[in-house]
Amino acid sequence: MPKSLRTALGLSGGDEVEITLEGERIELVPVPRKVNLQKGPGGLLVSAVGVGIGPDEVREELERTRP
Repeated sequence: MPKSLRTALGLSGGDEVEITLEGERIELVPVPRKVNLQKGPGGLLVSAVGVGIGPDEVREELERTRP
């Protein structure tokens, strides 16, 4: 899926979409993400979506994608 379309749909890696065909039109609808709530600092509930990455992974990805 082209990046411009992923961006317009608010999608990121691993997100799912529901695809339907309406006549000659294809409809893509993002599937709602499952969110786990955990107690964070001070007892506040925070969402835990996906797995975080560290600074080394961020640096590698930046170096890989920069011209």
